[in-house]
Amino acid sequence: MTDKTLGAYNIADLREIARRRVPKGIFEFIDRGTEDEVALRNNRAVFERIKFKPQALAAQADGQRPAASAGRGVRC
Repeated sequence: MTDKTLGAYNIADLREIARRRVPKGIFEFIDRGTEDEVALRNNRAVFERIKFKPQALAAQADGQRPAASAGRGVRC
């Protein structure tokens, strides 16, 4: 089975893979976003503001931790 992630763990990894595989002129055109690079700066700023808040082990107000088993809620 082939690795569908291509060995990439983040956007920077995917960009580097594309830089190596795509012809230089095409990569630079896509990588810049627009001629003045405003769209590229805006997109990067938006991605920088995204914060993930993993709550896999967060307790509920009643002190219980929710879990799921076969699509059904289970109390631990």
